[in-house]
Amino acid sequence: MKENFDKAFEFILKWEGGYVNNPRDPGGETKYGISKKSYPNLDIKNLTKEQAKSIYYADYWLKARCNDYAYPRDIIIFDTAVNAGVGTALSLNKEYPDSWKKLLIGRIDYYTNLCLKNPRLGIFYAGWLNRVKDLYLYVKKDNSKVIEDYMILLLTYLKDYKINQKIIVWYEKEVS
Repeated sequence: MKENFDKAFEFILKWEGGYVNNPRDPGGETKYGISKKSYPNLDIKNLTKEQAKSIYYADYWLKARCNDYAYPRDIIIFDTAVNAGVGTALSLNKEYPDSWKKLLIGRIDYYTNLCLKNPRLGIFYAGWLNRVKDLYLYVKKDNSKVIEDYMILLLTYLKDYKINQKIIVWYEKEVS
């Protein structure tokens, strides 16, 4: 499973790049996706890629029990743990035990509900949906055209209708 962790870490780095300190991000100061909120005693600004990899393996891959699952479920659970928390990853995995594709759709539902409860997080919503889509494309089998079309349709629906109304209202207040 070590090779799967390496693949998963490679995917994480695509989305959890360098150093950022976005005041709207609940995690605060972050580098490689490792946040000051989660690791208050860590020098985030000077964190190395190897240190981040060790943290991800010990605190996310192992705690989310990714070694217990085959590819691609292991990578999906890991990315969910990194982006939404280990508890959320384990809950979603339990809720969708039969299909890694349904697990991804459950993750979209999680983000949608999160933004509906807290519209200020809507600024991250499109990125979260794009990450799920990218994760799907990263792990899918070549014959998954039907589910790919469904995922694209679902993402379009969610972005265009369900969430945008509340986010647009919040955004208009924020920028005016």
